[in-house]
Amino acid sequence: MATLIHNGQRVTATSPLWFGHTGASMNPTLCDRDLLEVVRHPGERSRCGDVVVFPNPSREGFIVHRVVAVTPQGLLTRGDNNQDADPWFTKPQALQGRVVGAWRGSRRRPIHGGRRGRLDAVLVRLRHSSDRLLWHPLRGAYHAFARSGLTRRVLPPSWQPRWQPRIAYFEGQSRYPMSLQLGGRTIGRFDGLTGTWLIRSPFRLLIDASKLPSARLPERRRP
Repeated sequence: MATLIHNGQRVTATSPLWFGHTGASMNPTLCDRDLLEVVRHPGERSRCGDVVVFPNPSREGFIVHRVVAVTPQGLLTRGDNNQDADPWFTKPQALQGRVVGAWRGSRRRPIHGGRRGRLDAVLVRLRHSSDRLLWHPLRGAYHAFARSGLTRRVLPPSWQPRWQPRIAYFEGQSRYPMSLQLGGRTIGRFDGLTGTWLIRSPFRLLIDASKLPSARLPERRRP
């Protein structure tokens, strides 16, 4: 069997692939800036619960979603953070591989597939449902309190440097060109279409979005 040499190492059919991850459709299973470890395998081995990489059917690039059904038409997929399944079926032979790990620096998180992966997806959905039930009646008060800036004013000066987030820029990202990082965690994204920062709770209580950089994306000209 022929082998390739890349950066001094042999690349074979069993060598892992590496993908940089952006977007929120798989939160919290996968996060912005995660480096995905992907193993190549025949598509017919895909199981419900596997997190797979496949070409985006509507534009360039790849999508990383979880398999929720294996049908004669192909694989039905969905992001763990999405309410609905993807509006297409992916042919097994189109898969780039299955995600087995997510790296953040030197720390690796295993990404499970199969039965364990389905359980992980169920737990994520239960968490999202409970968050929505608890969050909905408190949303108005939370945003009013965040706008008041009271939390930031009473925060001890010695604590304030801990809440200074870093901004990561993603070249080529049309919708979300920037993200907000705090302690290695993504806590917000900048929506270039609306020109607003989307900051996760409770971090909006600690961060003044008006002082963050912002710029609305230029409108596309119609042909």
